[in-house]
Amino acid sequence: MKKIGDGIAIFKKYSLFEVTGEVESETTRAETEVRGEIPSNQGPFAGRISSKTTRYQTIYLKDDDGGQYAVNLVDFVIPCREGHKLVVRGADKNLWFDVTNENTGEAYEDGSGLAKYAFPDLVVFGGAGVVAALVLLMIMMSEGGFGEKLFFGVLGGGVSGAVVFGLLWVPGRIVASMRAAQIKAKLKQVVGAYRPH
Repeated sequence: MKKIGDGIAIFKKYSLFEVTGEVESETTRAETEVRGEIPSNQGPFAGRISSKTTRYQTIYLKDDDGGQYAVNLVDFVIPCREGHKLVVRGADKNLWFDVTNENTGEAYEDGSGLAKYAFPDLVVFGGAGVVAALVLLMIMMSEGGFGEKLFFGVLGGGVSGAVVFGLLWVPGRIVASMRAAQIKAKLKQVVGAYRPH
């Protein structure tokens, strides 16, 4: 594994890494989570069932120097088999989002994983938490009985935190997509500098 670049994408520092190696083995598995709900009311109410499948793939690579690497992918499955040569690139040693199979010439990109990585969690969740805590504190310092203040403080804090979370979610998604685009552009720039012309 080698570090191929560093950058900052809208206040988020990141490093880019690359692993090139021959596939020694590959395992793929899926987990399905099923949820069901049946209303407790009397009458002809339909229940709801939903399921979500998550696919996991581990690719074991061996580089030219004999180093071995396990590349773990979630909901990003790469068609490969033993003996194929892969170039795997990603951010911060654990998020692989760009894979090239040199035997087939096919390239794969995982935009959703990169967008999750680039999402400004601290700003969105922190902002909502701070507002909720401030509302709770303001109500707890007001006049009235403790139980009443606690009830309205938790209710007001929860509602205001949820509203702020909702208001910050959309800008957070926009920032995440902008960060992801900057990281992809940096990767293409770095990879282009390494490739022979």
